Amino acid sequence: MLFAGWLLLCLGLCVGLAVIYQQGLRLETDLRALLPEDDASALSQQAGEALFKIGGDRILLLAASPQMKETRAAADWLVQQPRPVPALQLETATGAGVSPGGRIELYRDHRFSLLNPQQRQHLQRGEAQLLANQALRALYQPGNWGNWLTPAEDPLNLFPGLMLALEPIPPGVEFAGDYLLLESPQRPGWSYALIVASSVQAAFDLKAQQQLVDQLDELERQLLQFHPSTQLLRSGILFHAAAAARQARHEISLIGGGSALGIVVLYLLCFTSLRPLLLSMASVLFGSLVALCLCHFLFGRLHVLTLVFGASLIGVAIDYSLHYFTRLYGAGPTSSRENLRQVFPGILLAMVTSVIGYASLAQAPLPGLRQIATFSVAGLLGAWLFVVALYPLLATPRQHRFPRWLVALAQLPWRAWQCIGANKAYLLAVCLGLVALLVCQQKLKSAEDVRALYEPAPELQQQEQQIQELLPGFAANQFLLLRADTPEALLRLDEQLQTELEKLRSEDAIAGWQGISSLLPSSARQQQDYALLARTVYGDDGAAWPLMTELGFDAEAMIGLRQSFESQRGNWLLPEAWREAAGERQRMLWLQPQNGAASMVTLTGVTRLEPLQELAERWPEVEFVDRVAQLSRLLQAQRNWA
Repeated sequence: MLFAGWLLLCLGLCVGLAVIYQQGLRLETDLRALLPEDDASALSQQAGEALFKIGGDRILLLAASPQMKETRAAADWLVQQPRPVPALQLETATGAGVSPGGRIELYRDHRFSLLNPQQRQHLQRGEAQLLANQALRALYQPGNWGNWLTPAEDPLNLFPGLMLALEPIPPGVEFAGDYLLLESPQRPGWSYALIVASSVQAAFDLKAQQQLVDQLDELERQLLQFHPSTQLLRSGILFHAAAAARQARHEISLIGGGSALGIVVLYLLCFTSLRPLLLSMASVLFGSLVALCLCHFLFGRLHVLTLVFGASLIGVAIDYSLHYFTRLYGAGPTSSRENLRQVFPGILLAMVTSVIGYASLAQAPLPGLRQIATFSVAGLLGAWLFVVALYPLLATPRQHRFPRWLVALAQLPWRAWQCIGANKAYLLAVCLGLVALLVCQQKLKSAEDVRALYEPAPELQQQEQQIQELLPGFAANQFLLLRADTPEALLRLDEQLQTELEKLRSEDAIAGWQGISSLLPSSARQQQDYALLARTVYGDDGAAWPLMTELGFDAEAMIGLRQSFESQRGNWLLPEAWREAAGERQRMLWLQPQNGAASMVTLTGVTRLEPLQELAERWPEVEFVDRVAQLSRLLQAQRNWA
């Protein structure tokens, strides 16, 4: 009966392994997969996924050198290589969303209803002539006049300032085609070339991670051969995922290898034979394969921490074999089936109690613990069935005398118990337990902060800090969520929020932000800007006409400009047209809720959370989302539940 069950299990195992071999083993390294769905709204999850999509597969490579000539040469060498890293797809500055690119045409068509804050302030103060004087100076200074519009189309040169405000370029940045050139105030004299790339495969694909890291290491070695004074810095989620995967593999090897080594030594000392050792390892391997297949088909993918925890099963599942062989070799010659009947109640009880203990983990509302519980229960059942079904057929009894010193060592706790006496032994055990509990209570601290689960490598962290100093990026886990009934109301809400955010920046709570209204003003704001331009620049007494007369334009050019301005009346830039032309990094700000309209405001350089939380409390339409804090609160709730 047991053997027939083992045969059926073997058949299912073979089919499962064949399917896994064909499809590939899908391993998960994302810690979020271990946690349950939090109490965050679907909209905040959508925003978080949008941010992760932008930065998840993106990789920044920074060639650094103390000489600008050497930096340019190194960057040119990198981008001119035919697929220098096959696992990466290089992007131009425009394609990476760093440069305005194709969005210029959209804004140019609506330029008569768009102003940046400084231009708006000057015109409201009646300082149109100041802007005209600045435009006149820019016209006679090479390189200062924007190359998007001619003076006949934009006499006050307002459009370049508008574009810089809509999509600001960090100071000291120079576009060089396929890369950006930067200089660092923290390291005077050093220059950097930024190359943006995206991973061809998912960031959490273990095979892709290792492949990409190896290819980048080889690329760096080749670069140093041609440009010895150049450093190649890296930044990206993929590198952190690869480091976490390496750490997990190390822990699997350490725990599994240590357990296996201890078992090998113990078996050789006890039985002085390889057969018990090989059969015991075969039972553990069989149970592990059963658990692997079952979890793979139940959950779709297997988390690496499940494998780390599963490595500890070796020390539990091996007990069934130890019971069997100790009785078989130590009780004198007997048949294997008779030996099984004698040890069966003991190993059955051991299996049932262990399965109950591990199965209790499945009650927790944590997907990670449920997967670990499934892996553990399946592994124990598989190893136990291997022992009771095959050992009577494969293991032969023989007379064996165990080493005296080993027997004495094993009997030492029992002899100590007898010497002390049962009552005193109980009292001593209770006292020692209380002392251990007090020590643990004083020394051990519970921490629910998920950042404590992973500590980046110092070298990787240092490179990240250098790149953040040069190009501060938005915080992927902290942002503001805005909701309104209509798109127009949403844009007005975002515009009203700018004053509050500017106040937070002045208080050094944040370094910067980007909201949707900085890229797409509301129709009401566009109408106000159009009226302001009509009154101060393009009206009968506007500042455009004296300037164009001074520049030598005839009446026909002025009439054409006035007609272009008049034709723009009421033709405001709307969300639908903006989304079609916006880049991926800009389009992610506009969310797609089931009802109403929503957007997010990305934040950079967040130093204090309290002002942002207070802001969200004062504005009912605004929500401050801190995904790390949400996960930490979730862990605390799970600990309290347990």
